[in-house]
Amino acid sequence: MILTRKEKVVCLVVLIGLFTFLIFCTPKDTAGTEPPIISSSNAPHRSRHIETYFTGSSIGLEEIPANRVKDLYFEEVNGKTVTYLPESEQRTVTYKGKEISSVSFYPDRSELGFYYTTVSSTQGMQDFRLVILNTQTGMFTEVYKGDFHTSSWNWNEIDTVTVRRGCGTQCIRAKMFNFKTGKVLAEYFEF
Repeated sequence: MILTRKEKVVCLVVLIGLFTFLIFCTPKDTAGTEPPIISSSNAPHRSRHIETYFTGSSIGLEEIPANRVKDLYFEEVNGKTVTYLPESEQRTVTYKGKEISSVSFYPDRSELGFYYTTVSSTQGMQDFRLVILNTQTGMFTEVYKGDFHTSSWNWNEIDTVTVRRGCGTQCIRAKMFNFKTGKVLAEYFEF
């Protein structure tokens, strides 16, 4: 049986496609080598090139080069924010020695926002602080400080966030502001 040139080209393309599929799409035996699956909207892809300079029981976020932060994935585990490393390690994440929470990337991962808490020196109560890390410049900006009534926060339109604070039974006071300028754009109640 003699094949025409067109038939040979089609067969060659099919063989290359099959070969490519087998190499890149066949499951590999990686039992015990992959980190657990992270069910997070902040994890579009797994980190691949993070160096193993993370040692000890926690990772100081300010010690990680900003361009590497975009490759990290954060998840709440047992009330603590952890990140996963390629070696399947989990590490608690801190900022200024304090644990962080409510970690969220801006959709294009150019900014990372999170809460960390401090103890007020005057009243001995917890202060919640919202910090935004610019993952291109490495600059941390504290954009909000509130007390224990502070609840959630979220990204909005370009350069804006909304922070919510409890104000009584079934009452939430929301404040939307530009996190780069500090200008308050709106304040309103949510019931």
